[in-house]
Amino acid sequence: MQAADRSVTIAIDELPDNVVIYKFEENDFIFVDLNKNVEKTENISKEKLIGKKLTESVSRGQRVRAF
Repeated sequence: MQAADRSVTIAIDELPDNVVIYKFEENDFIFVDLNKNVEKTENISKEKLIGKKLTESVSRGQRVRAF
């Protein structure tokens, strides 16, 4: 992980809200990073989401509480 990436991770981990960072690729969103709040409220580990497509990770009709 590069120094700039670590700084972003530390910064979003300090926020009280759910924060997810995506990149848009091949008509889908890919998980790039997320904060500890997301792991806690959604009961999922960062390692299970990073690099995965949003459409493969969230069931149709499932409410996503992170923006």
